Amino acid sequence: MKIIKVSSAFNEQLFHGSSIENIDNLVPNKSVLRGYGIFLSDSLKYAKVFGEYIYICEVNLINPKIYDDSVNLEIDSMRNNGIDKLYDALQSKGHDGVVIYKSKVSIGTVKEVICFSENSVKIIKKL
Repeated sequence: MKIIKVSSAFNEQLFHGSSIENIDNLVPNKSVLRGYGIFLSDSLKYAKVFGEYIYICEVNLINPKIYDDSVNLEIDSMRNNGIDKLYDALQSKGHDGVVIYKSKVSIGTVKEVICFSENSVKIIKKL
């Protein structure tokens, strides 16, 4: 029997930006910096970086990997030979996403969330 330690559930409304209109079913996107995943943020301005279509989403993660700072994510990524391999390792340990409380981006510091599965994200409305 496999026992998975739950770090802490995460539930929040966040913004998702996409270049695909009418995305009733979210699918993981690919980012040069963040690998595969569904990217969400507490910043509307940051969501617009990912595309012209903006959605307010309800995010539910049962067991996310929590990073206080994006630097820690980058260090873990280097230790795992890339962000995609890090995500594979995290998924094998039962994590369903990543939460970064302080992600430093061009517009400042934002909360950034990467969901590994579309099942973790529900669209509330399109802006």
